[in-house]
Amino acid sequence: MASRFCVCFLLLGSSLASTDIVATVTGTGNHQVLAEALTKAKLVSTLQGAGPFTVFAPTDAAFTAALTALKITKAELLARADLADILKYHVLSGKTESSALQATQAVATLNSLPVTITKADSVVKYANATVTTADVAASNGVIHVIDKVIIPPTMDIVATAVFKGHTILAEALTKAKLVSTLQGAGPFTVFAPTDAAFTTALTALKITKAELLARCDLADILKYHVLNGKFGSSVLKATQTVATLNGPGGSQVTITSDGNAVKFAAATITAADVAASNGVIHVIDKVVIPPALDIVRKAICAGHTVLAEALTKAKLVSTLQGAGPFTVFAPTDAAFTAALTALKITKAQLLARTDLADILKYHVLNGKFGSSVLKATQSVDTYLQKKVTITKADSVVKYANATVTTADVSASNGVIHVIDKVVLPPKATTSLSSNAKATSGLMTNILPMVLLMTFLASILL
Repeated sequence: MASRFCVCFLLLGSSLASTDIVATVTGTGNHQVLAEALTKAKLVSTLQGAGPFTVFAPTDAAFTAALTALKITKAELLARADLADILKYHVLSGKTESSALQATQAVATLNSLPVTITKADSVVKYANATVTTADVAASNGVIHVIDKVIIPPTMDIVATAVFKGHTILAEALTKAKLVSTLQGAGPFTVFAPTDAAFTTALTALKITKAELLARCDLADILKYHVLNGKFGSSVLKATQTVATLNGPGGSQVTITSDGNAVKFAAATITAADVAASNGVIHVIDKVVIPPALDIVRKAICAGHTVLAEALTKAKLVSTLQGAGPFTVFAPTDAAFTAALTALKITKAQLLARTDLADILKYHVLNGKFGSSVLKATQSVDTYLQKKVTITKADSVVKYANATVTTADVSASNGVIHVIDKVVLPPKATTSLSSNAKATSGLMTNILPMVLLMTFLASILL
């Protein structure tokens, strides 16, 4: 009987060795779910390839236990976006038989993530699964049967994006200091452009990757691809306009779904529902540039920190985030520093001035005026309702006595022209001039009286 069993086993081994891994798995009668999963994940052709491969193959009973633990049906398992990743986590490149295993080894899987395999006496463990049948031969590798389905370790959104090959996105997140944000508890939904999408965007924008990473609005661009909360593709309606992590003034994006394709603005989702520990990733084929920033956010982005502080202090932020349109002649931080020196005051004293709002409003025009529409000379009303003279000679534009150093910075509600001086409204000058005239008039009236009184006094004496 024993000899008959040995002969049968050898014949079976010989038969199995002549078939590839997929055919061998299918032929056992105990790996039907694995066979279905490989087909669904489009991994059949991979594991029919030359290899060699080592497959740790969960039994049907192992899959049943996994479904119970995960509280999902087989259909839901086969519909998971990470099904291929789960299966590839059970495959090693190369042929590794049980005799070659050491007591402990951490090896890379076909999924790229490492797994730990241990061997103690005759017991082999693949992560926390036990090998129940080792060294099942196949023409392109070897199969070890295991009693559990091993779910790969879950990574946060940033690690998952890196793992999936989003190298430019990872660089951009690092540059924009958003890594810690997207490693937080979340949950988040990230629409992740591929490297190819970034390359296309660079071509369209006519900039280099270095120039993209140096953009002052890089963080805004990235945050425009992130939603607060976890939204799988199954919950998306035909159309929804949702808030992004980008915040007010350019935060909304429209997502559409027609049952076949899902669009994030103009980008198409190419891979949906990539699971992460703190949310979900949907891979998209385009970088989506958010709507232009409003004037205040554009000024902040461009580094006008003192102007931003002053607008906040003067309670003009909401005004300049309004519909407008406005034209703002924005002094640089260096211009403010020069003004403080000329006025002999500190920044704190400037921000405490009662006429701070008037000074700022004197740099704002109602309406959008690009440099191309300016005439040689024009006297225009400012938001303060006091006039200012703007001149244009060749390519040089002057706003009162300030020079425009950068013109036509576009914003969603107007345009900004950067200037090299803070321009004080005429009120202070007029006040000083009026006082001088009043004093002069008073002296004109008093002087004859003084002379007359002096003359009379001399007669009386």
